[in-house]
Amino acid sequence: MKLSAASFLILGIVGSQLAGRVLSEPQYVAPQARLQNPVEAPQSQPVDEVVAAEVAAAVAQEADLLISPNVSNHADTLEAQVNTATKTENSLGAVVEKPQLIAQSGKTVDDIVTIKTVAGATVDSLADQYGISADTIRWENNLSANASDLAAGTDLKILPVTGLTYTVADGDTPASIAGTFKTSEEDVSAFNDVEVKGLPAGTKIIVPNGVKPAPTPARSRSTSSSTSGSVGFSLGNTPLINGGNRYAYGYCTYYAYAKRVAAGLPVGSNWGNATTWASRARASGFAVDKNPRAGDIFQTSDGGGGYGHAGYVESVNADGSITVSEMNYTGWNRISGRTIPAGSTGQFNYIH
Repeated sequence: MKLSAASFLILGIVGSQLAGRVLSEPQYVAPQARLQNPVEAPQSQPVDEVVAAEVAAAVAQEADLLISPNVSNHADTLEAQVNTATKTENSLGAVVEKPQLIAQSGKTVDDIVTIKTVAGATVDSLADQYGISADTIRWENNLSANASDLAAGTDLKILPVTGLTYTVADGDTPASIAGTFKTSEEDVSAFNDVEVKGLPAGTKIIVPNGVKPAPTPARSRSTSSSTSGSVGFSLGNTPLINGGNRYAYGYCTYYAYAKRVAAGLPVGSNWGNATTWASRARASGFAVDKNPRAGDIFQTSDGGGGYGHAGYVESVNADGSITVSEMNYTGWNRISGRTIPAGSTGQFNYIH
């Protein structure tokens, strides 16, 4: 034995003092109780059992006991349970439950508001004011794809998050809705509390980060090369204009194509990765230059891991900057917007 009788005595005293300190701490407060006042930090220290296990592990290691690895592993296990699992009201039981998908924003469909615009308001200014995308405002209020200026006194519905509303139909699931509107199944479930409420037919929900499907263009039997002002189909390496979104889902080119079609503007279906969009657009008869206009596709061959990047010009601002929307700039399958300063607009090509 490594420990003398004196060591046993010291270990007993230290252990008793630490255990007494643990037992004197306030008890664990269940997550439900904390949510009642999320601003005020809880005064208790969760969870006493974890603290006691950590004390035991520290004492065992200090005394070099043979069981110290076992005690340490037990402490690690308890801590992992507390950090990663939902707990029942009985904190000492440490019952692990399936975590419920909960909307992080705390917003619901009931938080949609109707506002009346004032003089000088634009779609972009309201989008900035409410922290949502400009398209969210356009989609919810049936505005045109390039709508910008708004008449004073216009009633507009404002969603609490970027996305769109949808009325649930028979047979809908979070997965089917996510697939239709190009967002994540988890976002649909969490925001609308689907695990608790389900998806009853006729219910109006919000599809967070959803994208309004582009209208399907009318087919043409023409096989000749199309110009920038026509919709046609062609074979081989010849241009294919508005022939369906053939780009990889979740990437910048997928979104740029969908935006142009939604705006009623022509765009190529076979232009490849974003890095070749400018050259393929020229070959298809499109005007491409360094002068941005609302409704243009902006394109660069730089970045994107060699694949380039493309997006949609929402507006050209008075100071020469441009407001754009794009996908896969802040993350895969994520739609975002930004303002590119006037001094940086020359870094891009613009497909008219």
